[in-house]
Amino acid sequence: MTKLKIFPFPFTKSMDQINDTPSNLKRLSILVSKDVHKSIKVHALNADQSMKDYIVSIILKEVEKQEPQDQY
Repeated sequence: MTKLKIFPFPFTKSMDQINDTPSNLKRLSILVSKDVHKSIKVHALNADQSMKDYIVSIILKEVEKQEPQDQY
């Protein structure tokens, strides 16, 4: 399986801090196999989160890991 490469960028707000008016939001769509979808769904249920919140939390954790520490 190909590892997802997320390019670093200055991300300082969590999803809870974002002003979620429609003009501040962008849609992100991905296609995954049925097996991957089922796996994400099970993990999200176990984490007591919606699939969207679960996926966003994974992406944000990965982005934060890849950010250079001396950027701020």
